[in-house]
Amino acid sequence: MGAVIQIRERIPNKRALFDIGIGGPIASLILSMILWIIGISLSELVPLNQQSNLESVTFFGESAFTYLSNQFYFGGFDSSQMDVNIHPFARAAWVGLLITAINLLPFGQLDGGHIIYSIFGESYRKWIYWLYIAFLFLALVNFTWLIWGFIIFYFIKIEHPYIPDHKDGIGNIRKFLGLGILLSLLIIFVPKPIMIGSQLNQPSLLEYIWNQIQFF
Repeated sequence: MGAVIQIRERIPNKRALFDIGIGGPIASLILSMILWIIGISLSELVPLNQQSNLESVTFFGESAFTYLSNQFYFGGFDSSQMDVNIHPFARAAWVGLLITAINLLPFGQLDGGHIIYSIFGESYRKWIYWLYIAFLFLALVNFTWLIWGFIIFYFIKIEHPYIPDHKDGIGNIRKFLGLGILLSLLIIFVPKPIMIGSQLNQPSLLEYIWNQIQFF
């Protein structure tokens, strides 16, 4: 599924770096999506009020991909009244997609960091910290992302270490492929990964701030 890559041998150039970074996310994305589709076909739609002891039930957050695929397969439903009781295959796929999404974050030694640095080179250092700050704002939606921000800053690092250019660059095909896999992050990213039933009606920090603004 990809990971924070530690390689003992020196990477010769950005083309080699790109090839190292792209393989894991592509394989993980394809396999997880296929497994999700299989799992959803084996899942069932149930009313929320039929969930016993709702406050102790674990709810898996939705990405654009999982939400749209659920709505398509089950013919459209009100997620405030109904929920998908997902098959273990779909649950495993959900974990795979979440790991892939985290791994595609464009920072440091994550595969997303390898890919974005290979595409944009040294110029990306001018704006990568702004992208990191934007990422931290996700903590307004779910506190989990502030923890990940800490992990990235202190352990994974924000910037990628210097790697020399290949004499012919990485090529347009690699650029398009890299941008495509990075954009896939938008459809598989889960803003609120896991919630317990008792948390469902609790507003996020962003919702709380918005409610206070409306109050005034």
